[in-house]
Amino acid sequence: MRKLMISLSLLLVAFALKAAPVYGIRIESTENPIIVFVEGTQISIPTMSCFIANLSPGNYQIEAYEVEYFGRNDFGRKGRLIYHNLIYFSGNELKNIRIESNFPTLPSHQDRWTGAHSDRGVMDNNTFNSFFSAVKAAPFKSDKMDLIETAVQTSAFTIQQCKRLVELNTFDDDKIEMIQLLYPRIVDKQNFFMLLESLSFISSKDKINDFIKGYNSKYN
Repeated sequence: MRKLMISLSLLLVAFALKAAPVYGIRIESTENPIIVFVEGTQISIPTMSCFIANLSPGNYQIEAYEVEYFGRNDFGRKGRLIYHNLIYFSGNELKNIRIESNFPTLPSHQDRWTGAHSDRGVMDNNTFNSFFSAVKAAPFKSDKMDLIETAVQTSAFTIQQCKRLVELNTFDDDKIEMIQLLYPRIVDKQNFFMLLESLSFISSKDKINDFIKGYNSKYN
């Protein structure tokens, strides 16, 4: 009986471990192998699917490159950049990034992410009003961030639009996270001071200024 109880206990522990959720970011390619970089550091060899676990909550620059092969015994080297995005990870979710096989060639970081040269059109007013209402109605912060994260993959935003979105948050920490996610998609960065007005504390503004300095030194 004692052996039976011990066996049952071990089975229950094993089941609990198996059932425990695994949180992280998964990057998958639909057709061709890719090499994945996180915050400028290569974290995979050529692969069709890459899973990044044990991440702290925050924003992460995710890049994926096509693989160029140089011979039978060569694992492959990174070719053209086919995916580049600032991803917010809450710390308790499984986030999936799917890279389509027909993803277009990306221009340089500066061309893609800054100013009027961005190849992503600004969300028109009617679409933005509908989008804003959807974000406002989202019950949880994570839901709001998911909606915005999806939108920034296909649209750019003006400072006024970002200001409306950011001010849906009550606390500065939440505003900071949203600003960091939106910043690369802002087309009129010369007006960024207007967005800083949404923050209540000088320390919060300092955090954003430090983020922008780090971002611009890396991608400009």
